[in-house]
Amino acid sequence: MDVKIYSTLSAVAKVFLKEWLFSISLFLLLFSSLYLKRIPEFSEDELKTLFTLWVFLSLLEALREEKVFRFVVSRFLSGGYAIPKLVAAAGILSMFITNDVALFVTVPLTLLINSRFIGEAVILEALVVNGLSAVSPIGNPQNIYIFYHYSPRVLEFVKTVLPLGIAVFLVTVFRALFLKSEEVSGAKFELGRGAPLFLILFLLFILSVLGFLPLWLGFFVILAVFLFHRGALLKVDYFLLGTFFCFFGFTDNLSYYLKVGELSGQKLFWISAALSQFMSNVPSALLLSDFTSDWKSLLWGVSVGGFGTLVASMANLIAYRLYINEAKEPDRNFLLKFHIYGFAFFVLGALLYLFLFR
Repeated sequence: MDVKIYSTLSAVAKVFLKEWLFSISLFLLLFSSLYLKRIPEFSEDELKTLFTLWVFLSLLEALREEKVFRFVVSRFLSGGYAIPKLVAAAGILSMFITNDVALFVTVPLTLLINSRFIGEAVILEALVVNGLSAVSPIGNPQNIYIFYHYSPRVLEFVKTVLPLGIAVFLVTVFRALFLKSEEVSGAKFELGRGAPLFLILFLLFILSVLGFLPLWLGFFVILAVFLFHRGALLKVDYFLLGTFFCFFGFTDNLSYYLKVGELSGQKLFWISAALSQFMSNVPSALLLSDFTSDWKSLLWGVSVGGFGTLVASMANLIAYRLYINEAKEPDRNFLLKFHIYGFAFFVLGALLYLFLFR
């Protein structure tokens, strides 16, 4: 009996160590709640964000099983310039399927390419998805929350941070042009039978998130996934959803405890960008949204804040984990190169903000 208990506890401990970001967020939520003797409140915007992420993750798992993403990306790989094509594809996909999922699609394909620059290619993919996903209201979790919380017009949201997305896209793709690789013969992936149905549902749900259709349409998306791809619901990263849930609660406790005045402009930009380096840009956006109505500076701050350290963005951690776990011969200097690139793009983004909002 003791052996079974020990093995069970050992297995649970391994799970919590592997999902260390969830473990940290859970600890922060429980500690802050016990310390303040309060149960955190979850706003309607936060619940809508969690629901949206759940539907998107479920839908994207179904699309992945239908081989939609690999089908699309593989069409660009035949011939030369495979690395710049994948970097460009990662960036463009991130605007529609979130930066995290774009990396899950493109990084495994990148690791199949024969090149001594694979590590650098993965770094560029992490950078470009952070940059271009910032342009879209559905490009990443913090954007979804900011879009729900402040309710800007879609076009206004896109125009606000479009210069950052364009700059990052051009620089990363230009750099990728110099990363040589062997020509790819062109591995073809055939679409599954259910691909048209889930593509239609995907487009409809995007319209519902943007406010053109009711958000409860997402329940029909979940029902369709349950009926035709039940296994996809089990593959959803519920630890990721749990991490966001815990961060929502922790930031509510923190905002209750802190006494901070109204933040705006460059002060808000620098605080959100700097805070992201230590606690990631998602919880930074959640925390600071309670102290500002200046969503444009907040959006710029957490977007630029996604560059820099490994923990500045969830996408950075995903790119690192995929590369280290799946690369045949990981580059020993990967982390050093990652941070050199990351802080270079942080400076680029900051200078661009100061130029546009001086």
